[in-house]
Amino acid sequence: MSTLTGQAIKDTYEGLLKLADSTTGITSSIQTIQDGLGNNTGMRVATNFFQSPTTLGINYLKGDYYGVGFTAANTGAIANTQNVIIAAAFYDPGLYDYSAITYNIGVATTTSDVWTGAFYTAQFAPNIGLGPSILIQSGITFTTNSTGVKTTTLPSTLSFSGYGPGIYFFVFKIANAGATPTVSPKSGAYPNATFNTLSTFGPIGMTLSQSGALMQSPFKVNIQNTSVVYSSLSNFQTSYSTSDISSPSTAVTAPNWGWALKTI
Repeated sequence: MSTLTGQAIKDTYEGLLKLADSTTGITSSIQTIQDGLGNNTGMRVATNFFQSPTTLGINYLKGDYYGVGFTAANTGAIANTQNVIIAAAFYDPGLYDYSAITYNIGVATTTSDVWTGAFYTAQFAPNIGLGPSILIQSGITFTTNSTGVKTTTLPSTLSFSGYGPGIYFFVFKIANAGATPTVSPKSGAYPNATFNTLSTFGPIGMTLSQSGALMQSPFKVNIQNTSVVYSSLSNFQTSYSTSDISSPSTAVTAPNWGWALKTI
């Protein structure tokens, strides 16, 4: 830009880059980048889009949904997991915004179960493994009183872009005053093995058994599922401390429920 110092726009505009529409600025509509004479370059941009001849625009790679998906198999809640926090790990590329969450209810509740959820960043506690950390969004209530594929609009736009690609947690609980939950959403499409090897996500840390042997699960010893029950926690918190996640229940296998986030 130093070569433009002291020069008038009328003498330099030919070599400046601008958008095809010179009056609106960058918008959600894709525009070609041009020179000052209106000649098109090979680049096109929008507020969430960039493309050049050697760079594939990320919108061309964007799927309709992200998350764990769901299978045809019902996965019921465990009798002693109502009114406690359950955390399920998943990976997100950190590129897109989401407007809704879709899931599949296989068996509708007969006991007025209330299924609520929230999304958190992840943390690694020494000798414990992965657990939820900082709240990203809460206040999500799922349909439980009828079967079939359901879609719940999120309270606001959900985005992981501020944190980047990595592991996050879907934290949920079933509230019911003393009754055994009966709602059965379909199970997650990702097999447990997806989260039971460090190589899936790269070198994220290691969990050791009591004898000091290396464990391949990113969770605490004896927890070999994507979901972890915290029997001492019953509320969605703004953030979970290391001590909060230091005592996951190894006696309860939490349901691996399926869901998918709708991209915008």
